[in-house]
Amino acid sequence: MEQKNFYDAFDLLYQAVKEALCVYQKEEFYRVLFKEVYALADDGMFDNDAIRKVTSGNSTIHKRAVKHLCTYEGFECFRLNIEKVCLPKLEDKKSFVFQLWQIFEQAKNIPQEVRCQLAECSEADDEYQLSKVIGGIMVCLNHSDYLSARGKGGFFDVEFMRLAADNPLPHQPKYITDSPDAAVEELIGRRDDMETLFQEIVECKGKVLISAVGGLGKTELVKGFLQELLKMDTAQSGIEVIAWVPYNNQDIRLSLKQAFHLHCDLEEVWTVIQDKVFDYGTRMLMVVDNIESARDDEYLKKLGELQCRILVTTRQKSSYGFPNVLFLQPLKMEDCRTLFYKHYIFEERDNEILNDVIELTARLTIMVVFLAKVAYLEGMSLRALYAKLVEKGFKLSEEDVSCEHEKMQNDETIIKQMCILFSLVKTVMRIKRYLHIYL
Repeated sequence: MEQKNFYDAFDLLYQAVKEALCVYQKEEFYRVLFKEVYALADDGMFDNDAIRKVTSGNSTIHKRAVKHLCTYEGFECFRLNIEKVCLPKLEDKKSFVFQLWQIFEQAKNIPQEVRCQLAECSEADDEYQLSKVIGGIMVCLNHSDYLSARGKGGFFDVEFMRLAADNPLPHQPKYITDSPDAAVEELIGRRDDMETLFQEIVECKGKVLISAVGGLGKTELVKGFLQELLKMDTAQSGIEVIAWVPYNNQDIRLSLKQAFHLHCDLEEVWTVIQDKVFDYGTRMLMVVDNIESARDDEYLKKLGELQCRILVTTRQKSSYGFPNVLFLQPLKMEDCRTLFYKHYIFEERDNEILNDVIELTARLTIMVVFLAKVAYLEGMSLRALYAKLVEKGFKLSEEDVSCEHEKMQNDETIIKQMCILFSLVKTVMRIKRYLHIYL
């Protein structure tokens, strides 16, 4: 390897702290710095010869470790080791950073933009920024050596270093708007859809539009996804902040102004939001819920241009330019039965007649839940419920709830059938109780 800038930086740090740490082998010091990163690759760092190739300047950091080092989680592990282990042992931090910067300047294939970002960080004197600069320079030098050795151009995206951030990664994401209402206790039958959202939003840092007729459970799916996301370490998901934006079906700017509690004029909202998104980038997830109609909303059509992760629920088929559209399907019959019995708490279990009941709902989630609550609180057997529904002429077709239907945003049929269900309820007060179900 002709260019050995990473080795020079590593050796500079080693020489500066080895006496204070009582570590007199470079291989051992390498383990101190990178053990958590290698652990992410399921590597116990037992191969001392392989490590010696790196610590002697004959190889760059192993690819299996670099794959994790260049993530929020991996870089944060590396940076934290520098902050907790190395910085307290550096007698003159500014002098060390100056020497490190001189090595950094020798690498000619590092973009000027990256140099400027690291230079801004180096001006701060708090330990978070200093450890980020040291870690960032060493990772950049390693990649620079790798490109130089293979005669390659280009450079990687350094977003995972969070160079513009003022504080370390929070442990879990947080809402920067009001949070949505609580999700249902148990989300039934949506595991595959949840995995799709994790794949597209978390792993691919993407934008997803969920399209379905009202009452199929779009919002509950999203709230269930957010509930799981809030349990994940930010270093793992890469998402620091979540914005929940209920759409008012008039102007996305007004919805954003209300959600973010902005005090600017409506004409300034889009610029303010763009600035917020710029600050966070893909570390922000914006959720826009319940788009029913957007014919004249020109800014809604620009939503997909925002450079953050975005999740949208809508009753329309239009994708608004989103590359990924999840057409939510009705629950499987088995899941519908599970959902029904969750609210129909009698011991009676007659799957055959219940299947007939569920068929009348076309497996529309809101109808399944509503019927279960009506039947339970009115004390109706499953056969009595089915007979009543047939007598009243209650029936939804698959076309009524299909996300492929051209009129999926037209809820007239569903509202008409809901009115039939209300006729099964004896008192107005009970109707109010039944209405505590989700759309």
